[in-house]
Amino acid sequence: MTQGKRRAIAITFRFLNAVDAAREAAADAYAMDSQFDAGEFSGPAIERQFERDCDTIARRLGFVNAEVAYAVYEQVTR
Repeated sequence: MTQGKRRAIAITFRFLNAVDAAREAAADAYAMDSQFDAGEFSGPAIERQFERDCDTIARRLGFVNAEVAYAVYEQVTR
């Protein structure tokens, strides 16, 4: 395994770990919102914010967006 591939794997796993943390935060926000309106109004907004958070995490790690980060993950874990 080359050093470049090891680095790509490390970066993509950092991305996945950060996305998991963002997913937990979104789930907590949805649970809080569900206490008031069953997630009917803020649920879609929470999902859009999660997607924006994923793109932000990806850009912080050097990817164009989350979609590219997931594609890189698929390539390096084959």
